[in-house]
Amino acid sequence: MNDIRDFVNAKDVIANIIREIANGTVTITSTLRAVFVGAYRKAVEQLRTRSSKSSYDRRNTKKRTISTVL
Repeated sequence: MNDIRDFVNAKDVIANIIREIANGTVTITSTLRAVFVGAYRKAVEQLRTRSSKSSYDRRNTKKRTISTVL
């Protein structure tokens, strides 16, 4: 979370999920499944982003000596 807005948004989402479970709109199983699938997809997306950035950064930060250029 980057700021208080993100925290409030997450709190509201959790409150809505609890309310829907209490009303019988959704089940705990379907809610947990959706949360875990979303978290997994976000983690995979972040890993892909980090790996592409880190390999790019490593290539650009290597110091080249004259012997490696020749």
